[in-house]
Amino acid sequence: MIGVSFGFGKRLEWPDDYFTFMAELGYQAYILKNWEYLYYMQNGTSHSFTLGLTLGRSSIDNPIYTRRGSQFTLSAQFTPPYSLFSKKDYKSLYESSSRADREELYRWIEYYKIKNGDFDTISSCKYSVPSYLDIGKLYSIMIEDCARPGDEVMELMKIFTSFISDKISDFNTDLYYQNPDYLEWSYREGKWLD
Repeated sequence: MIGVSFGFGKRLEWPDDYFTFMAELGYQAYILKNWEYLYYMQNGTSHSFTLGLTLGRSSIDNPIYTRRGSQFTLSAQFTPPYSLFSKKDYKSLYESSSRADREELYRWIEYYKIKNGDFDTISSCKYSVPSYLDIGKLYSIMIEDCARPGDEVMELMKIFTSFISDKISDFNTDLYYQNPDYLEWSYREGKWLD
């Protein structure tokens, strides 16, 4: 088998910026020589010229640890309807058992595929909600990094009453999953770092 394909994709602005459209032209040649696995054709060449179209939308916030958003894809792939353009009698070619007729019948592959679209908001979520212990470990790291020896309790109170505490516990953001150094230095600066 040999083949080549060319594709073009574009982010759409309508109905919103989360939509994408992709088109692909492809050509494949299946060259068979004493191929025993296909009972209907062991020798010859089949050609497949395809057009694929995909419309998708993805508004997920993070591809690895998705917490919000959705995604769906609709796609179709098809070949030109050669049997409509040709004046060949495909029924007699199909019923014939001669090798030449079989090669002619399968010279141009004709099909269409409309893939089941997917709409998914849950299965791409590859995380679990952190437990109290997980959150406690994060606070522990921050206290160890920020507190001077002997001031751990005071630093704990400062962290719990700071702007950062509410965001760590808000699982609609990805803050809990950020690098602890980022959290530490944002806390030290008194604002979220860019």
